Amino acid sequence: MTTKTPFRPREKLIDHQKYFQSIHKHTYLKGPLDKVTSVAIPNFQ
Repeated sequence: MTTKTPFRPREKLIDHQKYFQSIHKHTYLKGPLDKVTSVAIPNFQ
């Protein structure tokens, strides 16, 4: 993946939001993994 644009397309951002929202739903139910995702998400940005 070689993109010269420093910013992500809007569609990509929306996909990431949906992806992380679904993760939060699952981790919210599971419990302990919630801490993992809260730490992992900022690293992806």
